[in-house]
Amino acid sequence: MFTLSFCALPMRRLAVIAWVALGALDVLFAAPEPVRVIVGEEVELAGVKRFGMNLTDTWWDAGAVTNDRAVYNFEGTQYRSIFWGPRQDAGGIYVWQAVTAPPEDYQASSRVIGADFTILNGPAKGMTGKIVEVRRERLPEQDDRELDYLVFDHEVPAGDSANVAVMVERDGTGEGHFNVVGSARAGSRHWLSEGAELIAGDVALESFGSHALRLDGSEVTAHIRLPGKNAEVTTVRGAWSLKFRAKAVGGSPVIRVREPGAAEFTPGKDWGEFAVEFTVPEDFTNGNLTALIEVDGGAVLVDDLVFSHEEFAGATAFGRLLVDELKQLRPGFLRYLQMGGSSMENMLRPRLEQARFSSSPWTSTGPRGGGQQYPFSLHEFYQLCAVVDADPWYCLPGVIHPVEVEQFMEYLAAPADTGMGHLRATQGQARPWTEVFDEIIVEFGNEAWNSWGPFQAGGYNGPGYWESLIAAGKASPYYNEKVKFTIAGQNVNTWLNRRVVEATPEADVFAVATYLLHGLDPEQEERLTDSPEALYSWLWGEAQYRLSVKDAMQTNADLARDHGMELAVYEVNHHAASGEASSAFRNRFLTSLGGGLNVAQNLLLMLQEYHARIQCFFTLFGETNNAYQVKDVRLFGSLITLKEGEVRRRPQYLALMAVNRVLGGDLLAVSFPDGVPQFESAVYDEKAHAWQEAQTFSTLRALAFADGRKRSLILLNLSVDEKVPVKVEFSGEVRGGIATWTLLSADSVDANNERETGEPQVALREGSMQDFVSGRVLPLPPASLTTLSWEQ
Repeated sequence: MFTLSFCALPMRRLAVIAWVALGALDVLFAAPEPVRVIVGEEVELAGVKRFGMNLTDTWWDAGAVTNDRAVYNFEGTQYRSIFWGPRQDAGGIYVWQAVTAPPEDYQASSRVIGADFTILNGPAKGMTGKIVEVRRERLPEQDDRELDYLVFDHEVPAGDSANVAVMVERDGTGEGHFNVVGSARAGSRHWLSEGAELIAGDVALESFGSHALRLDGSEVTAHIRLPGKNAEVTTVRGAWSLKFRAKAVGGSPVIRVREPGAAEFTPGKDWGEFAVEFTVPEDFTNGNLTALIEVDGGAVLVDDLVFSHEEFAGATAFGRLLVDELKQLRPGFLRYLQMGGSSMENMLRPRLEQARFSSSPWTSTGPRGGGQQYPFSLHEFYQLCAVVDADPWYCLPGVIHPVEVEQFMEYLAAPADTGMGHLRATQGQARPWTEVFDEIIVEFGNEAWNSWGPFQAGGYNGPGYWESLIAAGKASPYYNEKVKFTIAGQNVNTWLNRRVVEATPEADVFAVATYLLHGLDPEQEERLTDSPEALYSWLWGEAQYRLSVKDAMQTNADLARDHGMELAVYEVNHHAASGEASSAFRNRFLTSLGGGLNVAQNLLLMLQEYHARIQCFFTLFGETNNAYQVKDVRLFGSLITLKEGEVRRRPQYLALMAVNRVLGGDLLAVSFPDGVPQFESAVYDEKAHAWQEAQTFSTLRALAFADGRKRSLILLNLSVDEKVPVKVEFSGEVRGGIATWTLLSADSVDANNERETGEPQVALREGSMQDFVSGRVLPLPPASLTTLSWEQ
């Protein structure tokens, strides 16, 4: 006998026939002969962690993440970049990045000229000064190559490295900032009215910084609009609040708050605090909820605007809907990525006390510049991790000084009355974070190897830099071995990875991104469209093939092991973002059950074959991405909506939920004494744009774990239309004869949970079975992921 229980995610038809038949397996599966799966006692990897998740940042639909949806203090932008190049002489440095981008765009050079510099490596390492000029010059001994040359204000020793770097810093916080969402668009007055201006030197005593926004409604109505939440992504209804400071500076102004609340204020000559509370009705479906502040009859200064959704507030800055969802997902890690630009202190402070920041060479300067805001602080992120029982993987700013790493170590572990430990305590965390978490992953920036636009100048993985940052952290009196300093490289660029690892011997972890697929050609679409078996056999085989050839990943694993580092995966998903195949072809498998199983397969292969104990999926939210060459591709998000009672989870997300219920403890040896069933598929060579000979791949994947008395097993059936019976054998008795199971499956391998599908087609089910003993035969439905757990 056994019992079934189902999660709230429905399906058109409940595909549970295979599991309902558990009591009659001898009849149903007389043929074919079950595959024997023997769970051994030998430990292959200790301390396995649940798979992690990259938490949405401001790129995607982050409106579902935090309760404080708009936080404006009108302060300016910190600017920090790292430029590097082939030569640094006594008077300056030639850099690869285009500071004077053609056609004669001196936007970047106007920011760099007059900025402070710090040389990061070579004989002049640590020397500082100012950049006084930027000019375009021919690189000596390379007559055909011109580079930008940053001129120093004094002479320094010439560099002896072919990859010398310089940190460039400019404090633009005194310029203020009022480029609220969308207001930079030509002709747009939706977010900010004509005539708005920044005023410096007149802020409330309790306020951070020096700037406020002046709205003059003397002749025509002036306004500022604040972004809230997207009703397509998350629940908008319920209690909201809008809080701000204001004072009258001309005429007899009246402040009106509209959309969706309604309130009227008459500010005085001194700074006052104002608040509006309102309720959004249950049936609000009008896209994005915003708040509008209008001024008539005079001029006012406004400052410290905070627009918040109170309905789902909880113990952290994050919405209760998100917290509850993450508790179901049970991530082992939460990762938040960022590039450079910000300082350590800026990152740690509450949002109303933060400046904007940027590292991009193309960030415009001034109060309407392109500086970004944090959607939440590091402290708030750590609080979230603690509440959902995940360890934190927070990328520190990619452009920082070693002394700032010392400050960070103080923040993590110093007493509540010491240094940055006091800043931690004033935000409600007196206990050191090193006593809260099992592991704290520390990375510097994100993808410092990446030369694509947003990554330019946001970090540096060249000689000496990461080494100095890690050395500063480990020399701190507050250093704890729970802190894992992590360096990263490009998965396929083993030459670069070797250079990075050898230059940073004190790192604890070396991380890569094991993305699946990149370009897709019409030749693939033509061959794979007709048959689900052809499509998914190719997809699943592709993931196994890329690891089985043991080129880049084997080299990365050997490199990490030989240098005493742990191999990790900072991001993984499909990356079908280029090539000339159609969006429809990509989206078919990206959003399907088959695509979700492929992501799970890759994670499990990395754990089993390369002992990648720490892995993070990319990313939480996001429905559609306009990729490099293809529009409307459904990358990279896995959670489409977080609306109360209407959550839509893509199959890869459900696969993570299933696996994370049993991951943990020690990875055990698993054997197949009678062999593993195989399937055959051709392999496509992306570089040659041609099909290769067919190869055979494993239909069944099995991983087992021991965590104290708990035993767990993950079974992945990669057959499009064939059930696979397995006979599970293990030593020891099952306590009470009871095992619990989860099953991820659907009526079709093409099934998905997209909006246009209507009722979701892919569900995660769970239940329990009695009389579970070694030798029990279990049915694995076609295209399915099954987990089992029991106690001994």
